[in-house]
Amino acid sequence: MPARAWSVSVSPSQLDTWRSCHRKWAFTYISGLPRPPETKAQRIGIALHAKAETFIKTGVPDYGATTEDDVEAARLLPAILPYLPKGATAEQKIKVTLDGVDFGGRYDWLDVDAYDNKEVGDLKTTSSLRWAKTEEELAIHPQPLIYAKSTGAESCRWVYVQTKGAAHVREVRFKPDFSALPGIIADAKDITKAWADRGDPNTYEPNLGACEAYGGCPFKAHCKVDSGKRLAMLMGITAPKALVEPKEPPDMTTSFDALMAAINPPMQTVTRTEELPPVLAINPPPMPAAQDVGVTIPPTANSSPVAPSGGDSEGALKKRKRRTKAEMAAAKADLSAGPFPNVDKGTFEVTACEQVTGVLSEPKTDPAPADTANDKPIGTLYVGCQPDVAFENGAYIFNAANWEVSEAAGLSDYRQAEFNKLQGFFVSAVAAKVKDMRPEHLFIDTRWAETTACLATLIAMSDRVVRAL
Repeated sequence: MPARAWSVSVSPSQLDTWRSCHRKWAFTYISGLPRPPETKAQRIGIALHAKAETFIKTGVPDYGATTEDDVEAARLLPAILPYLPKGATAEQKIKVTLDGVDFGGRYDWLDVDAYDNKEVGDLKTTSSLRWAKTEEELAIHPQPLIYAKSTGAESCRWVYVQTKGAAHVREVRFKPDFSALPGIIADAKDITKAWADRGDPNTYEPNLGACEAYGGCPFKAHCKVDSGKRLAMLMGITAPKALVEPKEPPDMTTSFDALMAAINPPMQTVTRTEELPPVLAINPPPMPAAQDVGVTIPPTANSSPVAPSGGDSEGALKKRKRRTKAEMAAAKADLSAGPFPNVDKGTFEVTACEQVTGVLSEPKTDPAPADTANDKPIGTLYVGCQPDVAFENGAYIFNAANWEVSEAAGLSDYRQAEFNKLQGFFVSAVAAKVKDMRPEHLFIDTRWAETTACLATLIAMSDRVVRAL
């Protein structure tokens, strides 16, 4: 029986999954395993797309809600209405063949002006606008390139809406860069071959860097990756070659030992040839007695005899009484003139001990510092609960600080830095912006990762804190 000829249409989502991890693509499309259920974020996105389609076709916003997802979509709808082209073609399937490979998909709208200029558009929902792609990224992305090729559109417009917190919108206009098509077509040909082969998903190359992306891969339980690989991925190091391509089923002990050897290579013996400086004595020589250096300290009226060293008599030295802060401050001030102003430097003889008694005199006390407890930049900080008064949303501050730190580091997000090296700079940037804004009411959501990093700092900067139970 001749082999079945597979004819598949490669979608942009397939390309995204394939480029993220070949093995994840295999589990998703050819393994036969059930697809993971839609997340709440995905359901909200579907509901919002339906309302956007209705508005584009009819020009009438749909605020109807029968589910919680509809309620959230209705909340986001007013923010995106100014960006939706009324009367455009909406939600149409496309199919185009490029270099023998069939591509498919569905655009959100295709707008044609009076001069027959075409613009293809797409609506994107995201938890934060920090994840919105730039013009440069979108210009070479498979989805707009496939849509532009199939529709003949000269320009593209992607609209991002933030679903968490305030419904902020970012519009990205760009021209498709078709120079990236050869790479997309090459990946699509690999996908087409994988569809035809339909092999065991665990034979496909995994990308360990994608294991925790988007909340974690849903196929972890089925993915056979040895413990050494995963540990290497989590620690951000490159595992030994034997761990990357095991010829036999991985041995836990061997893999771990090999990994530890890669992390901590054996120390090399270093022979010093240069002449070392002389070693100083750890214990300094004993100080000479007062009579040996010609220092005479006459007794005063309040002085008491000192017991010889090693004695346990009643005249033994008692534990020194701790001086007050005022006494230490006075001593420090008076020492600027020298503790023994009448010492004869030639004989090292103190002629009048009474002259140093002023060092211990009671100083004048400084007035108490002004109370600055009510001068904190934040009036009331709301943690996990929104107030019923006008307030500042901490998401704006976090996004601005993230952009500032990331821009300085040459990254798209400060958390891309290894070992979380930029978190301290991010927290400092947030604190600086809060000091400039001095918000009367500031809201932060406990579900935000930035809140975890900045919570202690923001609490310390607040007059009052209100937290959700």
